[in-house]
Amino acid sequence: MAEFPQFIDNNRKNLSDVLRQIAPNYKTLSIATGYWDLPGTLEIIKEIENYESIRLLIGQEPLGHHLQKKFHLNIDNDDELFPDAYIKDDLESEGNSSELDQLRSTAKTMVTLIKQGTLDIRVYRQPRLHAKAYIFGNLGDGHSVGIIGSSNFTKAGLTSNSELNFLTDDYKIVEFEPKTDNQENGRF
Repeated sequence: MAEFPQFIDNNRKNLSDVLRQIAPNYKTLSIATGYWDLPGTLEIIKEIENYESIRLLIGQEPLGHHLQKKFHLNIDNDDELFPDAYIKDDLESEGNSSELDQLRSTAKTMVTLIKQGTLDIRVYRQPRLHAKAYIFGNLGDGHSVGIIGSSNFTKAGLTSNSELNFLTDDYKIVEFEPKTDNQENGRF
C-alpha cells in the first residue's frame, strides 16, 4: 500500500495527481461520479487517452442557476440540456486561449475515443447518482486499484475542493462481486 496514499483530501495530495500516478500501470478505468465537467477530464486525459476501455457513469447535476440564467430558462427538468449545455458552458467560460485550446483538444479526444468504442459514457438520471468511485483494472485481473470518496470527476473535485477519498490496492476488495445479500466485504 505504500506506493499510493491511502487517504486523499486535495490538501496533502490532489486526487488528480494520484490518478495520474496510477494510470500508467493500467489500460482500463471505470468511473462513477455524481458530477462531471470537461476541465476535470482535462486533468487526466493524457494519461488515459490510449486505454483499451474507459467507462464513465455520470449522475445528472441539477441545472445550475448560472446556466438557467444564461439560457433564459425556468424549467424543472433539464434532461435535454445535460450534458450538451454543460460542455458548451465549459468551453465558453474559460478565459484564456491556452485553457480553451486544451479543453477543445480534450473534447476532441473524447469524441475520438467514443467513436473508437474505447470510451463509454452513460448518464444515470433516476434516481440521482451521487456516488464517486474510480477503479483501475478489471474484475478478475487480480491487480486492481479502487478509490471511493467524495470527489466528483470535476476539476474542483480532483484538485481544490476539501474532499476525503480512500484508496485501496487490495484487489480482493476492489474486485469483489457479492453473490448474495449476506456478502458484505471484499475477502474471498
